[in-house]
Amino acid sequence: MSAAQRPFHVAVGCVAVGLGVSPAAPHLALIAAAAAGLLVAACRAPQLAPLAVALVMAGAAVGDARLAALDAPAARIRDGPVEDLRVHLATPPRRSAFGASAEAQVARGPLRGARLLLRVPRWASLPRGIEIGHELAISGRVRHLDASSDFAAHLRDRGIAAELLLDHAGGTGRRRGGVAGVLDGMRARAERAVAAGLPPAEAALARGMVLGQDEAIDDATRQDWRDAGLAHLLAVSGQNVMLLVALAVPLLALARVGPRGRGAALLVLGCEQQR
Repeated sequence: MSAAQRPFHVAVGCVAVGLGVSPAAPHLALIAAAAAGLLVAACRAPQLAPLAVALVMAGAAVGDARLAALDAPAARIRDGPVEDLRVHLATPPRRSAFGASAEAQVARGPLRGARLLLRVPRWASLPRGIEIGHELAISGRVRHLDASSDFAAHLRDRGIAAELLLDHAGGTGRRRGGVAGVLDGMRARAERAVAAGLPPAEAALARGMVLGQDEAIDDATRQDWRDAGLAHLLAVSGQNVMLLVALAVPLLALARVGPRGRGAALLVLGCEQQR
């Protein structure tokens, strides 16, 4: 590592440490910051020790702020019926024995930004041809997650604030914009590229293996892969991480970040995306 590269690597590593300890008790951030300062000083770079301490604390503060932002919508939610709630579909609908489910983010109103798990019973349905990023007008009943359930803890880790038991859903013809809208377009192009020239069954299989979109794979094919011990290949959980990496690599190369620095930065992005 050259002397010119050292400050950048120290900065990335310390921010990553801060983000990693942010969900823990506050005193662990102080311990991590002190340890980072001592480690940097021991590596013959005492002038960077104060920077290391400050960046670990800054990373922890950013992590805490992000977790607080994820939890904030839950405080605004009240159990009860909702009408004409506008949401953006965040995940493809996934079938289950009781109907289907999908994640959605409230697009406007007092609950704007809240992420909900849509429960779609057998007697209801989402509009045909609906895709991630499309806006829906939905009605149903909102209820808080059961705090004692392990599944509820899993949903909260994904930023989901509550469930919505769907009565009716209709498309508005709108899509979300901004960075999320750009990513939706990239995802759609990736789906078309992966499935190009393939029959429907093989296209669904390819999307499941490459993009983790296994909701269109038929039950017989899914069971065959389970019997072969290969079911995990049909749902690649790192699809969003890989998309983020694909976006970050050109930017890091443009900034002339070295291989080690790129690896550290991508590790930070991947951990944050999976959290």
